[in-house]
Amino acid sequence: MNPKVPFPKPPYLYKNYKDNLMEKINPMLSSKQLPEDKTLEKFLPPKIPNTDNYCVFGEHLSVKEIEFDNSITNKQAIDTIKNLKSLNHSLIFYFLDLINELGKEGGGQTNQIIQKIEQTFLNLHNLINYYRPIQARKNLFSILNYQLNQILTGRRSFNECISNIKTTIIQLKTIIEDIELNNNVNIQLNPIEVQNTLNLIKSKTKTKRDITPSKKIQCTHLDEVYDPNLLQLIDNII
Repeated sequence: MNPKVPFPKPPYLYKNYKDNLMEKINPMLSSKQLPEDKTLEKFLPPKIPNTDNYCVFGEHLSVKEIEFDNSITNKQAIDTIKNLKSLNHSLIFYFLDLINELGKEGGGQTNQIIQKIEQTFLNLHNLINYYRPIQARKNLFSILNYQLNQILTGRRSFNECISNIKTTIIQLKTIIEDIELNNNVNIQLNPIEVQNTLNLIKSKTKTKRDITPSKKIQCTHLDEVYDPNLLQLIDNII
């Protein structure tokens, strides 16, 4: 700092934010299009990194090379919520300190403050990871509960279907017995009753188009709900 000047010089990047440049930058940011002037591309928001490598303030970093600082998060019992709040406050303080440092000429402490912010984010990430097993356990419980409900629903559906099939078979058996008893007699069956019986059989019969993927999954549990008496009933009828 020049002792003859009452105020320090503005930051070295101030010339990039003059009024004449801002008139070009603002429309570019609103339209989100590449500018014709290549010198203005640096004002565009950075793209989301699609690899493990990224750049922060000109420093190239890699996620694979980052190691956590265990000075805060160790294996001892810690108050996670208290530490999360403390790290959030530290993050705000470092951010304000960074803004203050960028406003000074030279900004000699900028890199040190950025490293502190980076380390704070890493410690926050490490603390949040303590909740991962709890979250995974809850997700697993939800998945198992959903699968159990699907199995129970499938069993109820199969039991209902089997009950309807039993009723239909019993009705058919009654008709067959009546025909066998009166096979030597010229009888006239009621067409309406015959049609109603056929409609009942048709309504209880599912075609391939009626089988949904969920019902295909339910079929895998058919052995759990299979009624062995049904086969005996069919054999008796045949």
